[in-house]
Amino acid sequence: MSEFSDGMNVWILYASTAVAILAIMWRFLRNYISLIPLLLLMSTLFIILATPVAVPETQSMAPAWLVSLFEFALGRPETAEKAVLPLIALLTVSYAVILIISILRRR
Repeated sequence: MSEFSDGMNVWILYASTAVAILAIMWRFLRNYISLIPLLLLMSTLFIILATPVAVPETQSMAPAWLVSLFEFALGRPETAEKAVLPLIALLTVSYAVILIISILRRR
């Protein structure tokens, strides 16, 4: 197999596992948590699990949380910060959308 297809197979497996975990969590938690907190939890988990960033000094991609964790452990906090910035941006947008949904539901 080529290097591209190996990387693609890993991402497909990772993505399908993340979706399965989120679907199972949604199924079990929807009876115990109201909609807005459940949306906050699920969107946070989805963004953390699904945001890829480029791995420094390579041509591959990896989950942003994993890259930032390893870069911080290797003593490169500037690189770890660059990996976390897309997560922060997406979480901010997601929380803003959920806030709008919450406001619209109360009307």
